[in-house]
Formats: sequence, C-alpha cells, structure tokens
Amino acid sequence: MENSSMNSPEYLRDKYGNIVGRLWADGSRAMLRDKYGNLLGWFDFDTGWTRDRYGNPVGRGNLLTTLLD
Repeated sequence: MENSSMNSPEYLRDKYGNIVGRLWADGSRAMLRDKYGNLLGWFDFDTGWTRDRYGNPVGRGNLLTTLLD
C-alpha cells in the first residue's frame, strides 16, 4: 500500500476468499482492521514505524500484515 488518500479499504483475503482484514490509508497513516472492524495497528509513513493497537512499536517498515492472526 502506498502513501495515498485512499478512502476505500483494501480487503485482505485468505486462500479461500474469506475477508481477514481491511487496509486503508488516511493522511500519513495506513491502518489495519480485522474482519470484525477491530483496529490491529497502523503504519506511520512519516516515521516509518509500524505500531500495534496499543501504540507499541512492532518494527521499522510496513509490517501491518504480520498483525493478522
């Protein structure tokens, strides 16, 4: 996902086609929600850090998909 002003989510699917998450960019962040709409974390384009739902650092770079179960 690129730094863009996407207003519509990008749906992430498993190998069976079931939705497992939603990604979208909003300003300077890309956010990930699970299939139920719960926030899993975000990637900050300005700092280059991925953070979990509590704001704890996960790592450098966009690691959002690693937060999916």
